[in-house]
Order: sequence, then structure tokens, then C-alpha cells
Amino acid sequence: MKPIVGVIDFFCGFGGLSLGLKQAGLKILAGIDAWDKAKAVYEANIESPFIHADIRQISLDNLERIINPHKPDFICFAGGPPCQPHSRALPEKWRKQKLQNWDPVFEHYAKLVLNYRPDCILLEEVPPARKYQLLRNFINSLTENGYFVTENGLLATNYGVPQKRRRFFLVASRLGKIEFPEPTTADKHKTLIEAIGHLPPLKAGETDPNDPAHTTGKITNELSLRRISYAKPGGTYADLPFELWQPVKQRYFRKFGKIPTWGAYMRLDPNQPSPTITTDIGLTRGRVIHPFQDRVISPREAALLQSFPNDFDLCPKGTKLSRTAMYKGIGNAVPPLVAKAFGEQILRFFTQVQNGNVNG
Repeated sequence: MKPIVGVIDFFCGFGGLSLGLKQAGLKILAGIDAWDKAKAVYEANIESPFIHADIRQISLDNLERIINPHKPDFICFAGGPPCQPHSRALPEKWRKQKLQNWDPVFEHYAKLVLNYRPDCILLEEVPPARKYQLLRNFINSLTENGYFVTENGLLATNYGVPQKRRRFFLVASRLGKIEFPEPTTADKHKTLIEAIGHLPPLKAGETDPNDPAHTTGKITNELSLRRISYAKPGGTYADLPFELWQPVKQRYFRKFGKIPTWGAYMRLDPNQPSPTITTDIGLTRGRVIHPFQDRVISPREAALLQSFPNDFDLCPKGTKLSRTAMYKGIGNAVPPLVAKAFGEQILRFFTQVQNGNVNG
């Protein structure tokens, strides 16, 4: 008989981490997030309570009131603290500003973990965060408090996610060492077209009548339309005539003699996994133009590239999220298939603990 592993998902957002852990057989007790727009999506899909609160408002008493009625055999604190302060996608001055807000949030989260002492901790972040001193201090404190810590980076494509998303993960337990899950698709990565090719085509500004999340904004700027028309699937900025280049990229080429590689007006490659799905999707926000249709990808397509299932409800009845909000919730999420791989590993570990087969 498998044990009941209860999970509290901190910084849960739309629930990508919760969904994967639930698919693996863990019991999601609650998700906690300060972003109120995530509540309806989280509760409709995870079917667990969403607690709208700043993490700094959460106390040990709050956690005990969530956990105790369920009487789980083991407790796991999972979460992906906001990664923007460490993301290279942001200018340095913005990262510093966000770190001023991030530090006290993470410090309170770390205090909750160290004071409650859950049986297991699962944490996700962008790779640069692993060098940040506050996170290193947290990891050292875990070790000092008897936790066996495993930490490393991984590539989401190796776990069935059609996206070249690199992330740092930490998994720790007081009861023994939990290893990272073995890659499941390292030899054959799922491609973009395999993930989204079944969806009905859209023109810019259209919405699928059967799926309000399969929607995309209008493109009315004639210059943007001309740029898109020259873009080739998986191509580069060099596919555009030089006179259509953005001025900043013309200056870059004249100064360095190199083709700009940062994203704008570039189509996705249908035969490769997508680049990292971010929270900000637009014509000038990376390689996000559909391979064959003159528009950016829809929230539904972004969700599929994050490995959310087709039936994940991004527009629960009685709510109306903007495309911007949907992109934000999707881009911030942990890919469910990666979370599921960790969940299966965690459940396997605690089954061994319950059967007396783990030596701490």
C-alpha cells in the first residue's frame, strides 16, 4: 500500500507543479499564491483549495490547520519562488529592484520550511539562482538540520516537454536521499508541431469558438505584417530585408557585423522543441511566431508547449482572464511532466521508507 504524501504548493500560480505531483499520486492539500487571478484556474484544475495570500502572511499555525485534517503519512513542501529576480531576460537594474522584494519573501519561506521541518522539500528556480547567496544559505541550513539534499539543473525536453527549458531543482528529505528522476525522453525530444499541430488554424485576432484560450491578438501595424511575411520557420533575423530591420538591430549589425540573435519577428521551428516559454509573449518578445501562421502563439499553444494537457481549463466558467494573464500564468508554471517525474520519484522513496527499505 502506497503512503499518502500531502503537498502544500507555495507560489502555486496556475498549478503546473501541483498538477504534475497530483498525476504522480501525491495528495495536494492546498496551493498558496499572492496572485489572485490564478485562483479560479488552480481550483478548477487541481481541485484543491487556493489560498490567496502573500507568503509572508502564512504562519506555522496556518500550515497546521491546512495539514492536520488530512492526516497524511508524509508532508512535502513544494514550490517555485518567482524567478524574475534571477532571470537573464531582465535588465540588471530591474533584477536588483525585484531582488529587494524577493529576498524577504524567500527568507520567510525558508523560515517556514526550517521551523515546520516537512519530510520532503521540492524547489524549482532558474539556473542562475543556485549561485545566489540567500539560496546557498538555505541549502546549508537544510544540511545542518539533517536534510539530505540533491540539487542540479535539468532540461525539460528530457522529460517529454516540447520545450528547451532549463531549470534548477532541489529535492531534500530528512529521511534519506531522494535522487533526481531519470530522463524519459533524452533520446527523442517531442517537437513543437507534435505538441500543437492538431489545433485549428487561427488568423491574428481570432479566437477558436470551442476554446477561448486558443486566441491571439490583432496585428494592425503594416510594418509588423511585412516583417512577419518574410520570417521563415526556425529562421533568423537575416531572413528579413535589411530595410525592414528594427533600427536597434541595424545599428548592432553596422557596429559588430553580426546578425542579431535576440528574438523579435522570428518564427518557431516546427521540427524542434520550442525555446523557453516566458510570461511575456509578443512579436518583439522572442521567437514566438507560429511556424506557418502569421501570428504569435496562443495561450493554449503556450500551455501545450509547457506540457499542460489539452483539457487544462484556462478559462473556468464565470471567469474571464486576459491573454496577458493567461500568458503570465503559463510562463511562470513548472512544466507538469517534469513535476510528475519528481512526484513519482518522491512517492517511490516514501513507499520504501514506509516499508523500512531506506536507511537515513
